[in-house]
Amino acid sequence: MSQAGDAVTDVAVRAERAMMHALRGGCTLPIGACAEHTSAGLQLTGSVTSLDGRHQVRASRTAGPRESPEMLGARLSDLLRARGADAMLPRTQEWKAGQ
Repeated sequence: MSQAGDAVTDVAVRAERAMMHALRGGCTLPIGACAEHTSAGLQLTGSVTSLDGRHQVRASRTAGPRESPEMLGARLSDLLRARGADAMLPRTQEWKAGQ
């Protein structure tokens, strides 16, 4: 059953939410995710930005032929972490806790 009411949109939303969940993100953190269907398959682009806006890590992945949207989101979060997202996330989490 599609949560968004449309199967194509549902797949994109599932990938975006999986990435956000893997990074322990939500609407109050500077983490972005955007999934879109391309001729190559489902492409997910993600970013993590420092709270001061001076640093940003971006990455994109396209789902493999047997890769679920959730796997795509998890793999993209791993790539963002490998590119330095974790260095920004703890500070973001500490700032959020102090609010």
